[in-house]
Amino acid sequence: MRRTGSLKRDITRKGMLEPVYCVFTRAGIYEDGGARELGFWIGKPFDQQPASVGSGSMVAFSARSWKAVGDFHAAALANDGVCDGAPGLPLHYVPDFYAAYVRDPDGNKVAGVCRGFTEPQ
Repeated sequence: MRRTGSLKRDITRKGMLEPVYCVFTRAGIYEDGGARELGFWIGKPFDQQPASVGSGSMVAFSARSWKAVGDFHAAALANDGVCDGAPGLPLHYVPDFYAAYVRDPDGNKVAGVCRGFTEPQ
């Protein structure tokens, strides 16, 4: 993870995102009727292949806006990250799950996620 230091320092120093959870396959912060909880699951990767670097594990950062997700994605690509999912609303998730996925220079999967909006702010 030595090579990823500049990317992680850049996105957190600029206040774009806040680290909130580490996940394996699926996770998130869910809000329902005022209750808020952090979800953590261990399971088979979405691609159904054996878990490997960045497949079956992911670090996600909570973003306050869709713009922050886009800024995270751009900063990652500018720091030798590789796109693993452009900013958008993945159709297989809930309607307010706006995310972007990248691979850091070591191959780890990292996401920026904004919840609570179904349209750009």
